[in-house]
Amino acid sequence: MPVMTIAEAALTLGVSTDTVRRRVKRGELHETQDARGHLCVDLDGLEPSLEVVGRSAAPQLATEVAHLRAMLEHAAQERDRAIEESQAWRSEAQRASGERAELLRALQQQQALQAAAAGVRLITAGSGAVTAEPAEKRKRRWFGRG
Repeated sequence: MPVMTIAEAALTLGVSTDTVRRRVKRGELHETQDARGHLCVDLDGLEPSLEVVGRSAAPQLATEVAHLRAMLEHAAQERDRAIEESQAWRSEAQRASGERAELLRALQQQQALQAAAAGVRLITAGSGAVTAEPAEKRKRRWFGRG
């Protein structure tokens, strides 16, 4: 095996970078320096016991990566479905809001027609609420019958 950085050696062996550093410190792995002065690990003289651990961990990591990718793909599909569903709900809400406004206008028109037929003056508020006021108000005295 070639000379590689501590991170590359950790990935190859299927262990963390701290484990590679500990193995270098214990003398299980040989360290060198590259042209830039960075620490590297020489995996040429790797002991068989260390090599077996690294090779058995690699398929496990590949399986885990494949599982995580599948989970990510599933999450992306769920997100897309949720976006489509929210857009459908939004358009349904807009349609219902338009229908409500149309019904409110029709109700106000009917109230105006009925009020006109009954001779009652309508007072409308800003929210569309309608109240009836008789055409003539009788004045009541406070002290007697009216």
